[in-house]
Amino acid sequence: ARRGALLAAATDVAAAVAAAGAASDAVGQLASPFATTKDDARRDAAAVAAAFFGAVKRRLAAPPPGSLVAPDASSRLLDAAPKLLKELLCCLGDGDGGVRSAAVDGLEAYGAAFDAEQQAAHLDFTRVTLASAASDARWKQKRGDDPLPALSEDPRCLKALLPSYLRALLQGSPEARESAALGLGELVDLSS
Repeated sequence: ARRGALLAAATDVAAAVAAAGAASDAVGQLASPFATTKDDARRDAAAVAAAFFGAVKRRLAAPPPGSLVAPDASSRLLDAAPKLLKELLCCLGDGDGGVRSAAVDGLEAYGAAFDAEQQAAHLDFTRVTLASAASDARWKQKRGDDPLPALSEDPRCLKALLPSYLRALLQGSPEARESAALGLGELVDLSS
């Protein structure tokens, strides 16, 4: 019941933001439950992120009859996405397999909500967040060999992350191409 209410709230937030609400504040509220030490709450938080991104995709692709979608909704939602993206990426190194799996579900939903070109706008952010999460896992959790297990355990994880890297590598500016090439090397290192 609690999880169902959370998922419904994520859908409501997506609808409100699409209609013209303040995306950053609303999405920030969805990201706050990730801070807990309870595994079940972090799993729920990742499920809420996935539900939010799923609702974003549905809302932008085919708004329900009679609903409002502001002309700038896509860009506002894309600008706010890093708040949840950061938490999902950090969960790839979580000690609980259920949290890691839910985080991958959230990354898949993010990938479905925004095309590779839009995701490429977050490439540097993604790289820095993955490096930070890996460093944190290596030092705080003493996981030197496999700091972000979701990258090596779950093929869906790389599948969700690769489109933005490939888009930037193939069609980006010289700086974006360099960042994507470095990022691909980092992904290989983290997933091996």
